[in-house]
Amino acid sequence: MSDHDYAVETIYGLSTPSIQALIAAGRASQPALLKVGIFVCPGYMPMDINGAQSVFTIAGAEIYFIWKRRELVEGYIGWPTMPTMTFDECPDDLDVLVTGMVPPEVIEDPAVIRFFARAGQKAKYVIGTCYGSLMLGTAGLLKGRRATSNSNVVPMLPDVGAVAVGGSDVVIDDTIYTSGPATGSFDASLLVLKALRVKSWLRWLNWRLNTIRARRSVPAPRNLQGRK
Repeated sequence: MSDHDYAVETIYGLSTPSIQALIAAGRASQPALLKVGIFVCPGYMPMDINGAQSVFTIAGAEIYFIWKRRELVEGYIGWPTMPTMTFDECPDDLDVLVTGMVPPEVIEDPAVIRFFARAGQKAKYVIGTCYGSLMLGTAGLLKGRRATSNSNVVPMLPDVGAVAVGGSDVVIDDTIYTSGPATGSFDASLLVLKALRVKSWLRWLNWRLNTIRARRSVPAPRNLQGRK
């Protein structure tokens, strides 16, 4: 079999029939697909959004990678990413808006600030991981709210109107979920999923993770092991 006999073209690039069937089965089992917007930009930190992308994709959500333009950007470092949606194309009814660490030039970009101010107000839930919390605060979304980030950023949060909270746990203030870097993205996304779909979705997600684990022979995530 040649390399191209099994390739399937998607909006993200080449995939395989087995993976596309897995995605289709998950989506077919849901009454309505979640709409999840993940912010990407030049210099963004992939590990801060991978948790959200993984959790919500396994839950059958529609994932939008959002930037100003549909142009190739580099995640830090050597992580080429093609946005699938522009700011102007972003729907007003996002279920979740996600951002991880982004460089200071992006945080100070007026167009980016306007986007977060608009989309963050309209999304049902917003997740900020690592420096993503500072991005949310710069857009005015954290005024008077409790929020956290990594240890370097926590002292900066009062500068954007937030009530800074240290520690490694996800901080929830109404519909805003903030966390430390990397694995905080997984933790915050699981909590948002719980808020959106309650326990039935977590049971379904556990089943989906176990299905993939069985296919790939990898251990289940510790925070979902044994959950019924």
